This record gives sequence, C-alpha cells and structure tokens, in this order.
Amino acid sequence: MADWLLKEGRYTTRIGALIRGLGDTLADGGAPLNRLRVSTRILHPLVAAWSAHWRPGGHTEQSEFGFDMFASGQYQGSPGQTIMESGLPLRIRLAEAASSNEHPLLDELRSVGLVDYYGWPLHGETNAFGYCSFATSRLGGFSESDIAKFDSIVPFIAPFVEALNMRRITVALLDTYVGRRAGERVLGGQIRRGDCERIRAAFWYSDLRDFTRLSEELPPDEMVDLLNCYFDVVDSAVRPRAGEVLQFIGDAVLAVFEADKEEDSARIACESAFDAAREALAHMARINAARRAAGKVEIRFGVGLHFGEATCGNVGAEKRLSFNVVGPAVNMTARLESLSKQVGVPLVVSSTVAKSIARPVASVGTYVLKGIHDMQEVYTAAELIAGMPGVPPVERRR
Repeated sequence: MADWLLKEGRYTTRIGALIRGLGDTLADGGAPLNRLRVSTRILHPLVAAWSAHWRPGGHTEQSEFGFDMFASGQYQGSPGQTIMESGLPLRIRLAEAASSNEHPLLDELRSVGLVDYYGWPLHGETNAFGYCSFATSRLGGFSESDIAKFDSIVPFIAPFVEALNMRRITVALLDTYVGRRAGERVLGGQIRRGDCERIRAAFWYSDLRDFTRLSEELPPDEMVDLLNCYFDVVDSAVRPRAGEVLQFIGDAVLAVFEADKEEDSARIACESAFDAAREALAHMARINAARRAAGKVEIRFGVGLHFGEATCGNVGAEKRLSFNVVGPAVNMTARLESLSKQVGVPLVVSSTVAKSIARPVASVGTYVLKGIHDMQEVYTAAELIAGMPGVPPVERRR
C-alpha cells in the first residue's frame, strides 16, 4: 500500500481515483475488503462534508452533504460521528445480534452481507478531519492480523486524503470568492500584480435601483436578504449560460461571457448575455409578485450589455490584489446600465450586441454617454419597448 501511494497515489488529483486505487490495491494484496469509505469535513459555503466509497471491481461513488447533515438522523449516533468525536478507532461486529438503539446504517450494512466494520479517524495537524472505514463479508470477519494491517496503513492514507481535501477547499474558495475562471488562472500561476491578458467578451453590468434609499429605510438584515436575493437571481441566470460573475461591487454586478477566437463565438457570447438578462428580469418579476403579496418592498435593477476587448488580470495594491477586468468596453457597459434609468427600460444593450444577436431588439434612440466620445445608438429587448414611457427630448437624440 505504501509503495502504491508513493509511486502512483501521490500523483492523483481526484479523490475518487485515490479511493479506487486504495481499494483495488488492498483487495489485490489479499485484504478481505468489500467496502472502503472515506469521509471528511470541508471548508465550503454550501458543502459541509463529502464522502467516497469503493466496492470490489473498482466501483466508486461520491456524495456531498450540506450543513444540515450534522443535525440529521443520518449523522447523529452514526459510527462516523462516534469516530470523529472520540478520535479513536471503532470496530463493530455486524454478525452479532443488533442492539435496540443502534444506528440504521448498521442494518443497511448487514442487508448487503457485511459482517464486520472497522473505522479509523483521519488525523490532521490538530484533530480528526475525517475518517476511513473498512467492511467485509468474509465469514468470521476481520482477523486480528487484518486489523493490525489497517492500523498500520491509515496513517499513510491520511496525508494524501488531507492534501486532496485541501486542494478541493482551495478550488472551492477561489470559485466562490473570485469566480471559476479567475480561480483557474490563479491556480495556474497568474498571481503577480500586473499579470494580465486581453480577453474578448460580452460584458454585463447591473445595478440595484434605489439602493441608497432602501439602505436607509430597511433593517440591516432585511437589506442583506434583499441583496442576496438580487445576486442569486443574477448568478442563476449568468452561470448556466457559460457566464461568470466577476465582482459584486456594492449593489452592482460585473459579469463576463468570454468569447474565444472562433468565428461564431462573439455571437454566442452576446446571445448568452442577452438571454441571461431577459431571464434574470423575468425571474425577478416573479419574485416581486410574491413580495408584493407578502407586503415586502420590490427589487428592481437595470442591466447594460456590451461586447468588446478588455484587460483581465491582477490589479491592486502590492499586498492586496483583485482579479478584475478594465478597459473602455467595461466603462461602456456601466454607462449603458446608467442610461437604462433615463430611457425607462431595465435592459440597454449596445449596437455591437444588438447587431450580433438573432434576437428581437428595438432601438431606444441615440445618446451621448458620459466619458464616451461618439454618440451611441442603443437597444433593448423588443418585448420591453411596449408601453415604454416617453423620454424627455433633451435626453433622447435621433
């Protein structure tokens, strides 16, 4: 086992592959093993723990668990809880008569023919971060020699599981706090200030309406819930369409839909951004109907979309960096969102986007945008133009 870990296991980057290799190696070495399971806690905003288990033939399955798992009957009173809280090995001879207060997992193990269970805590620097369990269906269960071998190999397994767990935590936290693509760039070594690259993308900039007034009128916890609802709506529309929320800026959202060098990629990026905006607005309309019925304040926001090039990378102070996109295309996108307040529609897109997409759009006029030299004709989704209130002549130029 130690030989496999050092020669092959050390290069494994996925927990499923590590568990499969461990199970197969133990079985090939003569261990009477019919089930191997590894479970650990993880630092993640949505996932509290994960587990992977192996069965003969190289079959592996992985599961993730939310924070409510620790209070559930699945965990309370389980062998895993006992091992984690005691920090000690646990053996359960399943072939013996069941006790009246034992955990349902033990009956589940018996139902598939397992007769002996042995679990070991996986110790990190300070305490147990997970556990590893072995089970067999061999008549008579594990021998004392088997138990001694498990005792000797688990300390070798723990550092490899911990390393993969830490990598998974790192990826999860980068994905959560800087975004998936930015996280991949950071892990790939793009970490120094000034490490930047040019990207082509459809840019999204959205902003919450009446944020200042709402902040003054609503209790802090209600304001936070409102912001989280708005951000959830945006992210749930952006993410499935290969977009990525790059930054939450107060009550604003900056998102990108990257395009590659393929001929059709610009159109795809623009259509993805446009469809995401329409979906987010429609989703929020449904939420607002429920909020009105509950006597809650409605959530309104505007969106600007533009396609162009920008510089993407690490900017900031020497000891405090941020992964960001900067450039005229990003500025244009923010100005389009600001214009949406004037023209009375929640979605305003540039002519570059409008002319790239096979979607029904309508012009809402030509305007001077702050900081933009040339006058810009801007568009919105055709269904949003119906009933649009008149725009003051001083603001609207044709």
